[in-house]
Amino acid sequence: FSLQNIANRFQSIAPTVYSLLNGLTRANKSSSRDATTVVPVIASIFGFLYSNRCNYLQMMTGLYMFGKGAPVKLVNLFSKAGLSVSHPTIMRGLKALSTDSRDRIQATVREVPWYIVYDNINMA
Repeated sequence: FSLQNIANRFQSIAPTVYSLLNGLTRANKSSSRDATTVVPVIASIFGFLYSNRCNYLQMMTGLYMFGKGAPVKLVNLFSKAGLSVSHPTIMRGLKALSTDSRDRIQATVREVPWYIVYDNINMA
């Protein structure tokens, strides 16, 4: 995950809008905010407003908040602000990741020789 990758893609797709946002974020020199962080986040929010399938940053934010144990209400608040996907979307994403991981493991086990090693088994 990289905000720089999002910024580069946004700049190549919409250079005029990128320049406008970049200029607006650099206009206030006294701000402690970094334009290289703000512009990709704004671009991601624009993309998410355009299509719910354009949710890379929002999904990463949602998965991070879920992993850190953030309350569902906080996730939904971020979702309303366009900074995260909703809690049900996170659950569907986790289920898809689990299914994909299981399928990859099953394919690897079928194709590649493997061993199971047990150590320190106490038979009592």
